[in-house]
Amino acid sequence: MTTFPRLLLAAASLSAVLVLDAAPAAAQCQPGDAGCARVDVRVPARRVRLTSPQRYRIWPWTRWRTRHVAPPPPAVPAQVIVQPPPPPPPPPGRVIVTPAPQPVPVQPVQTVVVVEHQPVAYAPVRRALPHHRHGVSLRLAGVSAGEGSLGGLMAAYRFRPVPHFALEFGTGVFGGEDDQGTRRIETPFTVDGLVFFNTRRRLQPYFLFGVGVSSARVDRTGDFVDGLGDEVFYRYLGGQAGFGLEWRFLPHLAANLDVRGFVRTRIDDEEGPEFVRVTADGVQTTDTSGGALFTLGLTASF
Repeated sequence: MTTFPRLLLAAASLSAVLVLDAAPAAAQCQPGDAGCARVDVRVPARRVRLTSPQRYRIWPWTRWRTRHVAPPPPAVPAQVIVQPPPPPPPPPGRVIVTPAPQPVPVQPVQTVVVVEHQPVAYAPVRRALPHHRHGVSLRLAGVSAGEGSLGGLMAAYRFRPVPHFALEFGTGVFGGEDDQGTRRIETPFTVDGLVFFNTRRRLQPYFLFGVGVSSARVDRTGDFVDGLGDEVFYRYLGGQAGFGLEWRFLPHLAANLDVRGFVRTRIDDEEGPEFVRVTADGVQTTDTSGGALFTLGLTASF
């Protein structure tokens, strides 16, 4: 085979390959595209006969290629936007320099504060006094019974379970003359109940009542009644009532002042009446006596 037929055969083969391979690279239309056309390109079979001693037959295959050609996009009308011209530049300004103001001299100011004192009413605060359940008292006592009088000392133990009430157990020794002019020494034993009022204050009034027994040693020397010895011993049972004041001047110490009236009668086995009085109507006798008892002393509480 000569050189020219060979070149012709190579050119034909290259043309077929270029035609077949160019179709896939073309643009393809997508489904749903509007205005997209399909073009079919058929490559017919050709027979090439060469004038050379060697014969070659090329049967290119028949192949349909589908090419999708997209139409050009529709022309969009141009939008004309009219903008106003920019404002002219401002004229050049003038710079005015103003001198700084002179400082104003500050005059010293003297401040005078006037405080008006208003009277303030303060409510009195009452502080509860401490309550003590136990106490011991020592008192000076005097007895007035008719024309006679006795004096002595009394001691007592106080049990105060609540601020308004207390029990007091007392005893004492008295000596003097009774209204018959006879000398006597008495030893009483009493149990009294004390009811206190106004327990939040230092000065507390109280009311008392109680019972007591007493024993007396009487010297009847020079008595006009015959048949009696020089000394007689009597025993009495009676009751008493009164009122008093207690001033708590210290938390554990108070002063007491009270007066008590008492009535009693004899409970001994001695014969004959104790009191005999001769009057214009005759002789009066009795075993009941009474009087008033005054006490003044101190009570220590704990």
